Formats: sequence, C-alpha cells, structure tokens
Amino acid sequence: SGHAAAVASSLWRRLVSAPVLPSLLVMLAVVLLALRARLRARLVHISSLVGRVQSDHFLLTPRAMAITLLLVAPWPLLLSTLGGRLATDVAGTSFSRAVGGGVVAVAAVTLVLYGFAAMCRDHGLFGAHFEWSGQARRRLARNLMWLLPLESACGFVVTTTSAAGVTDWDHGLGRFAFMVGSVGLSLFTWRVLHPRKGVTAEFVRRDTRVGRSRAVWFPLAAALPAAMGGLAAVGYYDTAAEIQGRLFASVSVAGLGLVVHSLAMRWVVVAHRRLAMQRARAERDERRAAVAAERKAAAAAGTETQVDDAVPIAAEPPLIDLSSVSGQTRSLLRVVVVTGVAAWLWWVWRGLFPALGVLDDITVWTTTAVTPDGDRVVPVTLWGLLRALLTLGLTWVAARNVPGVLEITLLQRLRLDAGTRYAVVTVCRYLIIAVGVTVAFEQLGVPWSRLQWIVAALGVGLGFGLQEIVANFVSGLIILFERPVRIGDTVTVNGLSGTVSRIQIRATTIIDWDNKEILVPNKSFITDHVVNWTLSSPVTRLQLKVGVAYGTDTDRAARVILDAANSHPMVLGQPTAAVFFVGFGDSSLDFELRVFVSELSRRMPVMHDLHTAINRALSKEEIEIPFPQRDINVRGAEGALDTLPAAPSPPTSA
Repeated sequence: SGHAAAVASSLWRRLVSAPVLPSLLVMLAVVLLALRARLRARLVHISSLVGRVQSDHFLLTPRAMAITLLLVAPWPLLLSTLGGRLATDVAGTSFSRAVGGGVVAVAAVTLVLYGFAAMCRDHGLFGAHFEWSGQARRRLARNLMWLLPLESACGFVVTTTSAAGVTDWDHGLGRFAFMVGSVGLSLFTWRVLHPRKGVTAEFVRRDTRVGRSRAVWFPLAAALPAAMGGLAAVGYYDTAAEIQGRLFASVSVAGLGLVVHSLAMRWVVVAHRRLAMQRARAERDERRAAVAAERKAAAAAGTETQVDDAVPIAAEPPLIDLSSVSGQTRSLLRVVVVTGVAAWLWWVWRGLFPALGVLDDITVWTTTAVTPDGDRVVPVTLWGLLRALLTLGLTWVAARNVPGVLEITLLQRLRLDAGTRYAVVTVCRYLIIAVGVTVAFEQLGVPWSRLQWIVAALGVGLGFGLQEIVANFVSGLIILFERPVRIGDTVTVNGLSGTVSRIQIRATTIIDWDNKEILVPNKSFITDHVVNWTLSSPVTRLQLKVGVAYGTDTDRAARVILDAANSHPMVLGQPTAAVFFVGFGDSSLDFELRVFVSELSRRMPVMHDLHTAINRALSKEEIEIPFPQRDINVRGAEGALDTLPAAPSPPTSA
C-alpha cells in the first residue's frame, strides 16, 4: 500500500506540475477511441478501392497504414504518457520510477504486438493490400492476441523489478516472470512457424529450399526463447535478459522489414499495372487514329472501303517486357530490404560480438598511399576485403536490375521513345559498374589517384592488342549518345535488314524478317553505310513498275494507274502519289508508280493490294499488259530447207 501511495503521489505531482502536454496526449487518445468506428469504416472503404484498375493507387496503402496506426495508438499513447511522467519524476521514489519504466515497456509491447494484429484484419494491410491468405492472417492474429497480455505482464514485472534496484525482487519475481515470458515466446514461435499448421506453412510449401531445411530452422527458432529461460534458471539471468531483449528487437526489425518489403511490392504492382494501362491506351489511341485516317482517305477518294477496326497497328516496341520490369524491381528491392535489415540487426547485436572486431586486425596485405607528409603504408584488413566483396556483389545486383527500377520509377513518367530509354538505362548501368568497382578498389587500398594510371595503361594496351573490341565499345557509346540507330529502328547495314532489338557493349542485335537474330559489330554502324528506314520519319516511298502494250493511250493508262493507287486507304495523300512514263521497253510502254505509306510494315501489304487493284483496273479498261515478245529471223542458204532428210514414217500395224 505504501508503494502504491508513492506511485499515485508521484503521478499526481507530475501531472499537476506540467499539465499541458499530458492533458493534450490524453485528450488525443480519448478522441481516437471515440473515432474508432469511423476509422474502421474508412479502412473498409479504402480496401474496396484496392485492386480496381480505375481507382487503385499506391497512396491508398500509406493511408491505410496511417489509419491502422491511429486505431492502435490510443492505449500505447495513454500508457506511455503515464509511464513517462512516473519515470521522469526526480522527486519520486525509485519504485515509482521503476513502475513508470515498466508501464513504458508495456506500451512498447502493446504497440508492436497489437499493431501487427491490427494489420491482420480482413480489411487491413496484410489482407487487402499485401494479399496475404486469410488463413495465415487469422492464425497470426489469434496468436498475437494471447501473446499480448502475457508478454505485457511479464515485461512489466521484469522491467519494474530490474529498475527498482532490489536484488531479491530482480532475481526472484523478475526471473520467474522472465522464464514465463520465455516459455510463452517459445509456444508462440512454435505455433506461428510450424511448417504444416503455422502462418508460414504456405510459404514453406512454395519454397522448396526452405521446406527442405525446416528440420534445422524450425526447432532452433522454437527452442531459442525457452533456452533463454533455462539460462536464466541456472543463474545467468542478466545475460539471458540481454539476449532476450535483443531477440525481441531483432524480431521487430524483421517484421518491420517484412512490412517495408510488402509495401515496396505493392508499389511495384500498382506501377506495373499503371504502365500496362498506359501502353494499352496508347495502342488503342494509335489504332483509332489510324482507322480514322484510313476512313478519311477512303471518303476523300469517293470509295466505299471497309476498314477493319480490329486490325492491330504496329506500335513502337517496348524497351523492357513488363514481366521482366517487375521481376528486376522485385529482385533489387528484396536485396535492398535484406541488406537494410541485416545492417540494422548488426547494429542491434554489435555490443554482444566484440570478437568480430578481430577481422579488422587481420592484415591481408599492405599498400602504399601518397599523403602530404610522404608515402605511408596502409594495411588492407580482412574486414576491408569482405566489404569490398560486398560492394562488388551489390554493384552486380544493381547493374543487373537497374532497367526495371528506372522504368518503374522514372522513365514511365517521361515522354521518351524506346531508344532514349534504352540509352539512359545502359549509361546508368555503366556508371553503376564504374562507381562500384572504384569504391571496391578504394576499400582494397587502391585509390583512384593510382587507379587512373592503371586504367590509362590498360587503355594503351587494349588499344594495341584489342583494337576491334575497343572500337566496338566506343562505337556502342557513340550509338547510345548520338543515336543514329535506336531500339526498334529498321535498318539495313552491309546488306542485312531487320529491326534493332539490343545495343550491347560489343555488338548490336538485329532481328531480320525471318526472326533470326543477327549480331552486327557496333563499328559497322559508325564506319559503314547504314540505311535507317525509321530514323526521323516512318514514312517511306514505294515504287511499282507497270508495263502496257504498244499503241495504248499513255495518258489514259497513267490515269487508270493513279486512280487505282489513290483509292487505296493506306496510300498517303501527302506526299501525293505520282505516275511517270519512264521509257519504251522491248515489248511494253513502261510506267512507274510512286506512292508513300505511313509505316514500314505496310509496304508489302500495300504492294500486294496495288498490284491486284492495278491489274483489275487495266483489265476493266481493256488495256493490255503484254507478254515479252521477240522477233526471230532465220538466215541460211537458199533451198537449204529442201535438202533436209525426210522424217521416217511411223510404223504401221499389221
């Protein structure tokens, strides 16, 4: 009763001495409790918008996260306000300050466990936004709700008895509460991580590597908290409490990393869907514009041409396939989150692993650094070597997955064609590799001041020994910056024609009309004659040869050919079509028809249609398309034919 009176007196004194901030916090908690029904209704409304193509947006998830925090905040806010007042009362007793520390510990446990339980609701983050299975969410929520009061009570007792400074309390009641809490954590871990009936059962079945190793990680994870309780029981209570606290912090960090990873994946999904919608709408608009232009041209020609609205219009080829975009972004985000969690865990556990500092004492080799005071020997330690390897690994991951990340984050917001996007991605990849390698060499004791001379020497050696490779590399950079050839362009180089699909360090890949991939050295695009059919405009001219019989009215024939060309909907009105009488052939009067088409892919269909239409129009006008004709003169001696032997008579039947 005396301790309770001291706690009440200390709390009253602190509230009266500084009433403004505690009153505001308590009022905020009360208001949040009164608004719980409206906040839940808002959370349900947000979840109904998620997944719909027209209404879904990434900002819905941060809003739902903020609403979840407001739903969870009242009780932790009240507890932390009261506990903070008690813990900071200098005039109070040590017991009242210890109780304040215990109340603050309960507030922290409540915020973490109740927060994750709130995310498991049907319309919460894990269900509506992160697409967790309903069974996994319900299992996790049930286990969190029974763990919350148990760990709150045990945490309050352990923190209070430890802060009170009474050895008997700490090693008696406090140790017992710690052991009970450890057993509860082991039971919770067993139920949550069970490979067949736990929250992670679906993930274990899906990932075969995790499933095969469950005999190792599952018993270890479930037994570790109980082992801390056993360690406290045999007399190592302080060590066990220190390790247990860091284990709880580690699990909280891992859970936070899971939420961040799920949030990032949600952003990827929404951006992926938006990018797909933009491309689909662009293709639809191009199709509609092309169909409208064809109908307008047909109406201007006065013909009743049926235009198929469903005919796909060739669009600019995408830079990166959407599945690879999301896959690259997922891989990079996974690496970033895992690296961040690992760094945070290292910070949590760094105090318990001073022995790892020996890595910085092991010298692998030494190097000489030039300083203002002269040359100085710098050791390269084992820890520096490990950091250099880690830097190279992260550089490789970033360079490999940068296209998808740039496409999702930046390039889709800019009005850039495929060639420009490809150039930006490639240059960024080169920069990432250069920076990563430079930083790794710095960690290995090779600064840039020395590395630049090595690069210069290698450049001279490569210039003599690998001239073609260096020339192709430099030509590739020129192509990326000058852009005479872009991704998706149709080109002809050295007699090879096709569409450019990739521009790499050494060669450019062209896909020809037989769908074969042809590797053309980059140097050929700089030093040889290159025809780029689509560099500044996709419009190309089509030339057709037409011959009519001698004696035909040339003006009438030219008019018939031109009318047949103008009646075609895919022939452009500007530049206009033209027919020319180009010469007298061996057996025909030769005409040349010149028309323009809007896209390279339409050349062959338009040529087929025009040949058919011209043949039909000339036949209708009774204008002959002649066969090749030759006059043969046989010269010889007069009467030579009479001297030829007569052919034998056929045998007659008996």
